Amino acid sequence: MKNPFRLLPQGPLALIPAVLCTMAWISTLVQDGCDFAEVSGPSVEILTGSDVVPFAEVGRAGYRVPGYYYEPGNEGDGKWAIVYTDICSSYGTVAIDEDWQWKFSRVAHFITQTLGGSASLFLWCSAFTVVSRGLWRFTAYEMLGSSIFTLAGFAWFNTGMCDQSAGNICALHFGSKADMVAASLWLVASVMAFLKYPLPRPMPFVVDHREDVETHGMITSGSGSRMTSGRTSATGSERWT
Repeated sequence: MKNPFRLLPQGPLALIPAVLCTMAWISTLVQDGCDFAEVSGPSVEILTGSDVVPFAEVGRAGYRVPGYYYEPGNEGDGKWAIVYTDICSSYGTVAIDEDWQWKFSRVAHFITQTLGGSASLFLWCSAFTVVSRGLWRFTAYEMLGSSIFTLAGFAWFNTGMCDQSAGNICALHFGSKADMVAASLWLVASVMAFLKYPLPRPMPFVVDHREDVETHGMITSGSGSRMTSGRTSATGSERWT
């Protein structure tokens, strides 16, 4: 039975969608759940219990509140900043309504990571074995679905926390920007996968020429023996005559 595993059986072109898909997947994994947007307005007062804090970083799972930092003796020149080593605070302690847009965005994010992760796994299989045309097209649909659900996750900006009629302003932050990058990479990778299926390269094989050399040597040796025998016989007959 032949070994089905070999290096890049479909050529290096097959690795391009795999790399793009993996980069997009990692872009969704590096988020910590409370860095999707930066909100300012009445929602900040609800989160912090203070009307002094100017903004907060929020996400699908939690939020971070900035602190006011200044040099000793120079309190007037301080600034509000986030300490990212602090853990995210849960929404369970504040009166925030997680409406259907919130829940839909959370589900869409989960589907995105599931589809993107499985597509990355299948595409990297092309590095050591042949991926069939059907599986290749299936991963293309997965990446396209990941891109669509990533964009659908931006429905979170329509939650009550970002309600502009109430005076709230939500701006893109690290998490949402990372999702935009992921959606773009998945879209490009899916288009490439739909347009081009990398055909498997012929299986390389090694020809052992030692048998041919040995066979050729035996034939040559046999012919030489017959010729020598003939000359000896002829010489001997002349001698006896």
